[in-house]
Amino acid sequence: MTTGKNAPQMKSQIMVGMIRCFIAEQEIVMFLSGNYNWPDKWM
Repeated sequence: MTTGKNAPQMKSQIMVGMIRCFIAEQEIVMFLSGNYNWPDKWM
């Protein structure tokens, strides 16, 4: 079946999406709190 083949790819896409959402949240929190220096922490 094709579902078994696509399962790992789907899982990794979900993980990437969650990580991107988390980084975006951190970015917004930093921006709102006034110390907008988040690229130093992520890069």
